[in-house]
This record gives sequence, C-alpha cells and structure tokens, in this order.
Amino acid sequence: MRLQWMYSLTLAGCLAGIVLGQNAHAQLVNGSFETGSYVFDSNGADSLPSGSGVITGWTTISNELAVINNANNFGITAQNGTFSLDLTGYHDSAPYGGIQQTVNTLPGQNYTLSFFLGAVGNASSVSVDTGVGAPQTFTNPGTGAFWVVQTENFTASGPTVLTFTGAAASNGNYIGLDNITLTGSFATATPEPGSMALLGTSGISLAGLLAARRRRAKKPSA
Repeated sequence: MRLQWMYSLTLAGCLAGIVLGQNAHAQLVNGSFETGSYVFDSNGADSLPSGSGVITGWTTISNELAVINNANNFGITAQNGTFSLDLTGYHDSAPYGGIQQTVNTLPGQNYTLSFFLGAVGNASSVSVDTGVGAPQTFTNPGTGAFWVVQTENFTASGPTVLTFTGAAASNGNYIGLDNITLTGSFATATPEPGSMALLGTSGISLAGLLAARRRRAKKPSA
C-alpha cells in the first residue's frame, strides 16, 4: 500500500508539469511594442532593417521601419503606451517595412484580430496576412482620427503566422501601427521536459515495482 501511494504521488507530480486544454487569453507577444532593445536617435526613432529581432516577439520583414518614441520630433503619440511603429521608416517609399509573429492558434477556432492604423493628414494602408485566404488591406483615410481601429475575423487552420506590411501611404512618409490584439482560444499543452523525464524513469520504475509486489502477493504459499 505504501509503494502504491508513492507511485500515485509521483505520477501526480509529473502530470502537474503538463498543461492541458486551451487558454482563452490572447497569446500575442508585445502587441503594443512596449518592450525591445531600442536605441533612439535624436528624432526619437529607432530605424530597424528587415530581419531585425529588436522588437520583442516580432521579426521585421520586407524593408526598414522605425519604432517611434512618444518623445519624438514628428508630433506622433502612440495609441497605447509609449512606442508605436512607422512602417515607412526613413525611406518613405515602397516597398515599406513590416512585422511578423507566429501565434499558437487552434485549428477550427474563430479569432478576432484588431489593431490601430495611424495616418497623418493623408491616407495610409497596411496589408494583413493571417494565412487564411488572401491578405487583406486596411486603410485609414487620414481625414479624421489620427488612429483608427481595424478588425478582422478568421478561422485558424493551425498556428497562425501574423504578418503586417505597409501597403500604401498617399503622402509617402507615414504608416502608423500600434496596439495589436488577438482574441480566441490558444494551445497550451506544453509538457515540461523535466516532468516527462521523471515520468519516464521514476514513474515507470515504480509501476514495475508495484506490479511485482502484486504478483508476489498473489503467489500461493508452499
């Protein structure tokens, strides 16, 4: 009985290291770009080349872009927090910059993606690719609010590679992006290596010992 109790306790400890099911909270990393190893210039911008991993959770793609600090010389204030992106960067012409991140969405589950698109006096557009169907283009006409919220609903077929790329800027010099959120259910089944190793050694060994004990208990006396 004591050995059986020890085995049950060990197995429970191993399973405690395995997270099962789904997580209803957004798992998008750093949607407002508030963390990153930024180095701002005298204009309050950090120019990043394509392929940079400076923005936590994101990889820059397509072309150079800029992270903009609220303390900048352009009169730009982030929609949320202290930092935002300008997908035109310092090159002010197509092709514009973009960002990409993979999120553990679940196949067959519905998701809502939202983000804020910035424009200064003229229209700006961004292309958004969720991997479901063709990329969608969203536009802030630049005739009203500086930041305009945009939304897209989609059904995932598995993990989603989110891609945002500057599509057009009628004045050529600004495409703002900030406060990206993704809501729905996310995969959370992540076995901890240490726990699985324990289950594979101590757990199995205890199971064998328990089986042997039971066989001895059933053996008829001479």
